[in-house]
Amino acid sequence: MAKNEYKYECFVEHPDGRVERLEDMPAEERQRLATLWGQRMADTLAEYYSVHPEEYYSRHPQQI
Repeated sequence: MAKNEYKYECFVEHPDGRVERLEDMPAEERQRLATLWGQRMADTLAEYYSVHPEEYYSRHPQQI
């Protein structure tokens, strides 16, 4: 049985409406975006878990 092969492309939409393929962007810009997006994810998770601490502790039980 053949495996399914998935292909994908990532695009970035700039504030001026311009759309650019992620892989066509300079490495420095991709790194800047990775840092920015990582920080946004961390902030979102921190905010969510501060409102729902039981969710955090169900996924990360404290070791005694």
